[in-house]
Parts: sequence; structure tokens; C-alpha cells
Amino acid sequence: MYTSNIPKPSQRWKKKKSRNLKQIKPTRHEAGFGFTLSRYVIRANIICMNHPSIRILGIDPGFGRTGLGVIDLSGGNATHVWHEVIETSKEEDFSTRLIVVRNDVAEAIRRFSPQCVAVESLFFQTNVRTAMKVGMARGVILLAIADAGVPLIELTPNQVKQGIAGWGGADKRQVQDMVKRLLKLSVAPKLDDASDALALAIVGGYAWKTGTMRA
Repeated sequence: MYTSNIPKPSQRWKKKKSRNLKQIKPTRHEAGFGFTLSRYVIRANIICMNHPSIRILGIDPGFGRTGLGVIDLSGGNATHVWHEVIETSKEEDFSTRLIVVRNDVAEAIRRFSPQCVAVESLFFQTNVRTAMKVGMARGVILLAIADAGVPLIELTPNQVKQGIAGWGGADKRQVQDMVKRLLKLSVAPKLDDASDALALAIVGGYAWKTGTMRA
């Protein structure tokens, strides 16, 4: 019998309280952090001032680890809701691992009811076998999103880094630190996969609300 790896929302929310994000006012000396994203925030405040909040699910695809992150956007304010990493065992058949990824993504969509899902696009990898497996994992993720009928935004890694940290060459640590700051988290997510998923949700959510990018 299938058992989801995703904890019940009530269990997760008891451990982590949502935190509101005030107006972002980045400065140039902050290594460019938030400089690009601030344009999304300002435009979101203007366009979406009277619009209801929306919920975005960000997904960092993988077959060993898949990052999931959920945020709420209201105008130019972002609120952390939940994040998790789906981990599959190397001891299991690859097809079984794909089933786990697909089912957990479908369960996250069912529980959190996002209005939009942001997924990272494939990028070039020197290891062809790994790239193929990540591509297959991404395929079952897209299938789960399509089955749920939720709008999709696809972002390249450089677009996410540019949006969250101000430049496309940002490293994992800089993305992690910026996610922590923007969502007012006391500590950054332990795994990079979760930070990347939250970054996808933030950048994809602002792009979606402002009409910068549509599925």
C-alpha cells in the first residue's frame, strides 16, 4: 500500500509558523541580492493590490531528491507555508522511485491547492545517464501537474538565480541565504533542494502575478 512521504500539513505547521515578508528594499552593496526581484515586488504591489492572494508550489526535479516549496503571495508580500524534500532509496527499482515522486507531488498539490506550479527546466549535464533520469523524473512531475489541471511555469536555473539573487551566476549558498531573508525564516532549509524549490516558487510566483511569464 502506498504511503506518502509528505507529513500532514497540521504536523508541519505546528513546527513552522508562517512569516510575512515586508517591502523588500535591497541595496547595491548586498552583492546584488534581490535587485532583480525588487522589480517584480514593486510591480506586484501596483498590479495586484486589490487581488486575492495566490499560492505557488515550487518544484526542483530529481529522482534521488526532489525539492518542494509552497509560499503564498499577496500583493508584493511573500509568506512561507511549507517545504519538504522527497527522497527515494537507491535500493528500489527506478520505476518505483518515479512512482514515489509522482504520487508525492500529486499529494502536495491536493493538500496545498496551489494556483500555480513553478518547475525548473532541464539544463545541460555532462553525465548523460543522470540527465536522462532527471528528465524522466521531471516527466512524471509534469504529468502530476497536468492531471491536477494547475497552470505551469518553467524556469531555467539562471532565471531563478537572476530573479532571487540579482545575477545568474549566484551559487547555492547565495540562493539559500536570499530565500531565508525574503521569507523571514529563522534558519535556511537544511537541504539545497528545498531552498531551490522555494526560490522557484518566489520567482515564478512574482512572474506569474505580474504577467511577466505565463504558461
